[in-house]
Amino acid sequence: MSAGTETLPPPNEPGAFESLCLDLWKEIWRDPGAQKNGRRGQPQAGVDVYGQQDGRWVGVQCKQKDGQLRSKVTVKELEREVSEALTFKPKLTAFILATSGPTDGKVQQRARELTDQHRAKGLFTVEVWSWEKIWHEMYGRRALLKRIQPTYWPTIGLKPEVEQLTFKKAVTILVAYIALISAVSFLLDRKSTRLNSS
Repeated sequence: MSAGTETLPPPNEPGAFESLCLDLWKEIWRDPGAQKNGRRGQPQAGVDVYGQQDGRWVGVQCKQKDGQLRSKVTVKELEREVSEALTFKPKLTAFILATSGPTDGKVQQRARELTDQHRAKGLFTVEVWSWEKIWHEMYGRRALLKRIQPTYWPTIGLKPEVEQLTFKKAVTILVAYIALISAVSFLLDRKSTRLNSS
């Protein structure tokens, strides 16, 4: 199984999507102190989830869209959120707009352009993560995925990991099988010898 063949849908509720992003970025940043920024209705300076990665402040703006294909993040939305994130205190070194929607090439291009502009000014980098990228990152973290699956997808189970048989394992199994056959053959020969002597 791979992230491309086994995909779960994003949460359809904005609060749940934010919580899922918090769970994921705590792992990515290796920051158990990462948290949601304020509460719903409060000004958030363009950041829903924040934490530290390698001692630097990083932030995520979560954009839950109504279904993967029905709506997507726009360039204007990205620019607005980046502009707001410039007011986040302390200063960010990286900003990620995470969306439950699909990947959009124009939005990704604008994120790269903003990153180049920001670097020249000593400001944060800008990335856009679609549901496909978020899912791929979660899928690669099987322990996290198994832990959060009951919370976000309680009625959908994950397919068990299929252990691939490597050449070394195949040889080990073959050697064990040959040893077993030899032992059984030895015991049968011994029993046959005893019966013939009696």
